[in-house]
Amino acid sequence: MSRSLHGLGAASVSQHISRYASAIALKASTSKSGLEELDTWYQSLPYGTDSSPCSGLDSKEALLKLVRWKLGREKHRPTLLALVSSNSPDLVKETLRKAATHLAEQKLTLDSSDEDLLDGVVATMEILVGLRGVGPATASAICAAWNPVGIFQSDHLVELLQGGEKVKYTLPFYKAFYKNAIRAVKQTQAIESGKTLDKVAFSLAHPDPSLSNMQDNKDKKDKQDKPSKRSVSPAPPATRPKRTRRQ
Repeated sequence: MSRSLHGLGAASVSQHISRYASAIALKASTSKSGLEELDTWYQSLPYGTDSSPCSGLDSKEALLKLVRWKLGREKHRPTLLALVSSNSPDLVKETLRKAATHLAEQKLTLDSSDEDLLDGVVATMEILVGLRGVGPATASAICAAWNPVGIFQSDHLVELLQGGEKVKYTLPFYKAFYKNAIRAVKQTQAIESGKTLDKVAFSLAHPDPSLSNMQDNKDKKDKQDKPSKRSVSPAPPATRPKRTRRQ
């Protein structure tokens, strides 16, 4: 299966999006993180509005839930949850409200320029990273929940867009990542938000094992059915008839 967006048409992208729930279930089967329930919650969060910029992501409880969702999908970092838990509920609520209000005030849409999108999203993230345990990756997941122009810096999406480049959890790295990611959102058919782009990346990173087995079996069958080359003995060299000497 292709691990790149290049050459993927709308039908292929839609197929990967529709496979996302199965990919989550496959990942969830390897741990007891409750990932399926957490993912259903995260994906169902409505985008923020002027009257409700935080939407359902407006408390310490919700932030911890998002962190558990993130850890369930990616490499587990045991100290992260404890760090986030060390923030007071009032501080978390005020920081989330301030960041969400700032993002809503930017009036960003996918029709905005790439430069305005980058500035608006990063400025929002700079507010969020003031909380202990909230780095650029977690902050980006929050922004993606609030607005379609937010893009979660997931390990899978970094690998998809930037190949073997080592992931760094810094704002300078995120800025370079976001430039690539927002172009992919705008230019790839059937991708309408940062959330959608992340779903495609996750599905590509967790292919259906049954499909892989079917392809392996097909390859084996093709190899077995392929006729073997018959060995052909080389023809003996032609002999010239002996000439009879005239007497």
